[in-house]
Amino acid sequence: MSPAPTTPHPFPLFRYFSLTTLVAMVVGAVAVAVVVGRLASREVVTRSEAHVARVAQDLTYELSHTLLFPGRNQGEGGEGALADRQAVQRVVAPHITFADLATVRIYRPDGTLLYSSDGEPVAADLPALARARAGAIVSRPTTLSAPPGSEPRRALTTYLPLYEIPAGSRQLPAGGAVLGVYAITQDVTDLTLRLARTRDAIWLLAAGSMAALYLVLLGIVRRAARHLAADRQEIVAGHHALVEQRDRLDTILANLQEGVALYDSDHRVVFMNRPLVERFGDCRGELCYQALFGLARPCCGESTGERTCGKSWFSLMTPKGETYELFTTPVPQPDGRCWTLELVRDIGERVCLERERVARGEEVERARQAAVAQLLVGLNHELNNSLMGILTTLHVIEQEGVAAAVRTEAAARVRGELERMRVLVTHLPGITEVGVIDYVGGVSMVDPWLVPKGPQGGGIAVASLDLSVPELGGERRADRSTTRT
Repeated sequence: MSPAPTTPHPFPLFRYFSLTTLVAMVVGAVAVAVVVGRLASREVVTRSEAHVARVAQDLTYELSHTLLFPGRNQGEGGEGALADRQAVQRVVAPHITFADLATVRIYRPDGTLLYSSDGEPVAADLPALARARAGAIVSRPTTLSAPPGSEPRRALTTYLPLYEIPAGSRQLPAGGAVLGVYAITQDVTDLTLRLARTRDAIWLLAAGSMAALYLVLLGIVRRAARHLAADRQEIVAGHHALVEQRDRLDTILANLQEGVALYDSDHRVVFMNRPLVERFGDCRGELCYQALFGLARPCCGESTGERTCGKSWFSLMTPKGETYELFTTPVPQPDGRCWTLELVRDIGERVCLERERVARGEEVERARQAAVAQLLVGLNHELNNSLMGILTTLHVIEQEGVAAAVRTEAAARVRGELERMRVLVTHLPGITEVGVIDYVGGVSMVDPWLVPKGPQGGGIAVASLDLSVPELGGERRADRSTTRT
C-alpha cells in the first residue's frame, strides 16, 4: 500500500562530537594563547609608557633650570644647549638607578642628539621622533647588551615630547612649544617575564577548563550516543515489524475476493489490490467514481454535501447494470486531510439469486393458493354430495305412508352420511397426499379419497377408506374402491 519505510542510518554522534570538539578546543586554546600573548605584550607597553611618562615629567621639572630653553639663556652651544652637563647627569643618574631605566637621551626637534646618559651618540628613530614631536607617545622594542654567555635583555625605548615650562609654573603643560624629545629606554625583561608567567597561567587555566569541559561534554555525549543507539535499535526493530506487518497486509489484500481501494481527498485512486486491478484494470490516479463505476459524480457524500466519504455501507448499480456493495471508512491523514478506504464487493450474482428466490416464492404462493382453492372445491363437492343425500332422505321420511322399515333405513342412511362427513373433516389427508381431478368449467379439485401412487406410476389410487352406504330400496351405492388411471 505504501513504500517501505527506510531504516535510519546510524549517525556517529560520539565520534563526530569528539573529533569536532577536540578540534574546537585546540583552536580555542591557540586563540586564547594568541589573545593572552598580545594582551601581555600590550600590557608591557602600557606599563612601560606610564612609568616613562612619570619619569619624563619629573625630569622636566628638575631640568627646567639646567636645560637651556629658547629665549631664556644663551650659553655655550647656542640655542637649546645645556648650561651644565654635569648638573644634568646628576639629575638623570638617580632616575636611571631607582626608576629602573637603561638610558635617557634628549633630542632636539630636528633629530640631533642633545644629551645621552651613556655618552653614546645613538641616532634617533626619525618616524617615532616626528610622532613624538607632534605630541604622541611612541614605543619601540629594542635589546640591551648583555655579558657574554647570557641572553640579551629586552628593552623598550619610549619617545615623549619635551615641552617648555613657563616661568613660575609648577605644572607640566599639556601642549605648547616643544623643545625636544625624550628617548627613554627601560629594561622590561623582568616585567615581560612576570607577564609571561601570568600569561602562561591564564593559558593553562583556560586549557584545563576547556579540557575539563571537554571531558564532561564527552561523557554527556557518550551517554546520549548510547541512548541514541538503543533508540535506533528500537526503531530498527519497529521498522522490521512494520515491514512484516506490511507484507502480511499486502498478502491479505492480494488474496481477498473483494476489491480494496484507497482514495485521496479528491476522490482519486491511490491504491488498488489485485482483485480490483483484475476487475477494472490499474486506475491509480484517476477519479474513482468515473474509472470504477462510470458515474459523473461521487457516489458518496452527496447527501451530506461533504467532499469525503464517511463510514457507510450501501449498494450501487452502475449504468451498465452491474451491482456492487460498498463499505467506506475515512482514513485521517497527518496533514489534516481525509482519505477513504473502500471495500468493493460484486453482488450481481447474489442479486440474481435473490430475484430468482423472490420469483420462486411468488410461484409457490400462487401454487399454494391454487391448491387451497382446489381443496375447497373438493370439500365443497363432497359435502354437497353428503348434504344432498341427507336432504333426499329427509324428503322421503317426510312423505306420508312410508313404511317403518323404510324410515329406519332412511335414518341409517342419514347417520351414514353424517359419519362420512365427520370422517372427511377429521381425517382429511395432507394436500400433497391427495390427487387432483378435473371438475367442471375448467376447474380442478382435490379428491380427498384419491392418493398418488408414488414414483412407480402416474396414476391415482382410490383411498382404502370404505364409507359406502346402501341405497334406498335395498340397493347399495357403488364403492369407490376402483383404480383410476
